[in-house]
Amino acid sequence: MKASLYFLVCLSSMLVFAGEVDRASISINSSRGPREMALQTEVYRTEYRQVQVPYTERVCTMETRYRQQCRTVPGQRVCRTEYRQVCQDRRICHPGPGGRPICQVQRVCQNMPVQVCDQRPPQTVCEQVPYQERVCRDVVRYRYETRPYTVLDKKVNAQVNFTLDLHPGVPSGFEFNLNGELNRDLFSLNANDQSSPALIFLAQESRQTNYSGDTLYLNVSESIEAIPLELYRAPIIIPTSFIYQHNGILRVTMPVGVYVQDLELGIRLTSPGYFLERNLRMNEFSVTTRDNLWVVEISLANLMGSNYPIGHGRPFELTLKTGLNPVRAILNRDQISDLSNLSTVRFILD
Repeated sequence: MKASLYFLVCLSSMLVFAGEVDRASISINSSRGPREMALQTEVYRTEYRQVQVPYTERVCTMETRYRQQCRTVPGQRVCRTEYRQVCQDRRICHPGPGGRPICQVQRVCQNMPVQVCDQRPPQTVCEQVPYQERVCRDVVRYRYETRPYTVLDKKVNAQVNFTLDLHPGVPSGFEFNLNGELNRDLFSLNANDQSSPALIFLAQESRQTNYSGDTLYLNVSESIEAIPLELYRAPIIIPTSFIYQHNGILRVTMPVGVYVQDLELGIRLTSPGYFLERNLRMNEFSVTTRDNLWVVEISLANLMGSNYPIGHGRPFELTLKTGLNPVRAILNRDQISDLSNLSTVRFILD
C-alpha cells in the first residue's frame, strides 16, 4: 500500500508580474508540511487599428501673381470749365406820378462758364499687371493605415497545490526539485531528481478556472507519485522469457510492474517471404499475474490471419519490444534514458 504524506516545500519564486512567463522552483524532501505554488502572468494580444498617419506630398499649381509696370505719360494741356459769377448794374424805370419815370439801379449776378487751361508736365504712371506662375510646395496630408497594437488581454493568477504518494521502497531521505512554469495561461511542471537510488515521478493534474473581471484564476491540483525507477522499469529488465505453445499462442513472462495499463508491446515477426511489424492494441494480448510475474499471452494466429495456415512448419523470428508509456505525465522524463527493451526468440510455427 502506498504511504501518503505531505512534504516540506522550500519555495523560491521569481514573481515578475506584468510578464507573460512566471517560474517557481520548489525543493522537496520527506518532511511533512503541505505547501503551494503561486504564479502570476499577464497575457497580451495584438489588435489592429486604423490610424491617421501624416505624410508629405509635393503639390504644384498655377497661381496668379502681380508685377508692376510703369510708363511715361507726356505733358499735355488740360482744360476744364469753371463757372464764375459775373455781375452788372441794370437801370430799371417805371412810370411814376404825373407821368414822370421813376428809375432805380438793380445789381444782377449770374454764373458764367469760363474755360480754364493748365499745362501738365510729363509723369510716370505705374500699375499692377497679373500673370500666371507655376508654384510647388510640400503639403502635409493624412492617410489611414492599419497598425498593430499590443494590449492586455487578461491577467492570470495560478494557485498550485501538491500532494505526494510514496510507493513502498522510496527511501526516507529522498529529495527532488519541482519546477513550475506559467506561460501566459498554460501551466507546466517538471522535476529534477536528486535522490539515490533514482526515482520516477508520475503526476496527475486537475484544474479549475474562473474569471473575475479581466483576471483568470487558475486552481491546479497536482497529485504526484514517487516510485523507485528500477521497480517501475522491472517489466522491461532482462531476462524476459518466451514460451511458444500450440495453436499459435506465444507466452511471455516478465517481472511484475507497477501499472499494467502502462504496458505497451510492439512485435516484428519475420520468415522467408513474410514480414509483420506493428504495435499491439490492448485487445490483442492479455496480461495475468502469477508467482510475482506478469504472464502475457499473444495470439499469433489472430495477428497473422490468413497467413497463419501458410506458415505452418516454417521457422520464424519474433522480436518483441516491451515498453512503458505512463498514463500519467513523467515529471523527470529528461533523467530517464529508456523505458523500452527488445527481446528476440526463434521458433517453428506449428
